[in-house]
Amino acid sequence: MDSKINLMEQFSRVTMLFHRFSHHIRNENEAFADPNRGQGRILTLLKTQPIISQKEISNHLDMSNQALSQLLTKLEKSGYISRTQSETDRRVMNIELTKMGKDAATQAEQSKQDSDQIFNCLSEVEKNNLSEYLSKISAELEKQMGENGGLDDLWEAFRDAMGPNGEVPPKMLEMMERHFKKQRHK
Repeated sequence: MDSKINLMEQFSRVTMLFHRFSHHIRNENEAFADPNRGQGRILTLLKTQPIISQKEISNHLDMSNQALSQLLTKLEKSGYISRTQSETDRRVMNIELTKMGKDAATQAEQSKQDSDQIFNCLSEVEKNNLSEYLSKISAELEKQMGENGGLDDLWEAFRDAMGPNGEVPPKMLEMMERHFKKQRHK
């Protein structure tokens, strides 16, 4: 029993440290520097596909049109992307990085590499083992809580709602609190 408590304490501590580390990385870089969230996801995609339609971005990133449109508007106002009408289909808007956007995408890529360095303390075998262990733990949690405890929708909404420096809007906190209260009462 002690080992379970110790494992849970260790896991909680690592989770807290990962969260703090993530904020640290975001605060050191621009808000879009996180290639796994919001604007950073779009910049990272555009770096690999220089000209792409808004619909293709939406499909590729599995984002709602509304959320994507808001992020694209912010990126365009900031000068990171440009939108041009397709020559072949006037209904289609093509999105591409500006020079400033290319620099930001490179910065996002570097930020990801910097954050991945925390795993350099592990050998390749240890990384593979850790990945396997985390997959097993995730599968067990999903099994016990149902299809990942209904977190897919919550996670998507959370990721889209986060502010540029990782702050969570009050309405989002309320929604999360209601969700977790429902989960506890099941």
